[in-house]
Amino acid sequence: MRDRAAIPCPARKPLSSTSSLIEQVRQEKTAPSRRSLRTLVRRDAEPASLTVMPEGMSLDPGRLEISFRNLEQLAESLVYLARLLDGDLDGFAQAYEPEAPPPDQADDAPGEVGAMFRELEQMEAEHAAMR
Repeated sequence: MRDRAAIPCPARKPLSSTSSLIEQVRQEKTAPSRRSLRTLVRRDAEPASLTVMPEGMSLDPGRLEISFRNLEQLAESLVYLARLLDGDLDGFAQAYEPEAPPPDQADDAPGEVGAMFRELEQMEAEHAAMR
């Protein structure tokens, strides 16, 4: 273990050293900030609209397709979609949310989905009979 006296501590420094430390802090406060302007300036974005989509992005009810050549294009499309949802969630839902079929039409569902619904109904009936 190290001796506590060997560990440097600003409180243990002589008074002259403390005053030089205070002067150093004052000088650092007056020094200009080295942050990039890019991190300080917020860019205003145009409002997202359902009528104008970015290139490579297409929406249909229940379906979103994004084509991109690089990650920047993908990020731009995803940010646009996020701004669109943030600005007009209700309008987006009305335009692109698929309509769910009524529950009684589950038997008419084609393929695997219909088979899943039928199997689920059978399992529910068996479970109810066990009670």
